Amino acid sequence: ESKWLRAASKSEDLPELHSKVAVEFDGPAHFTKSSPNKGSKEPPRALGHTVLKYKLLKKQGWTVVRIPYYEFDRIPFWA
Repeated sequence: ESKWLRAASKSEDLPELHSKVAVEFDGPAHFTKSSPNKGSKEPPRALGHTVLKYKLLKKQGWTVVRIPYYEFDRIPFWA
């Protein structure tokens, strides 16, 4: 059993097993090109079409796990 499964089985934040879950890896086309302040450490903001898609999915009962492109390198290679 992996650490991920053990952690998931203990988490109260996860949806029920019969829930609809979507995992999406959002590339750069889903976000603004740069932050408004050049020196800002804030991540890019999601564009309107992306925000609308997630709102629609949530309204239809989906749990959406979003992984933005600027966090891809933080995913462990064994995940």
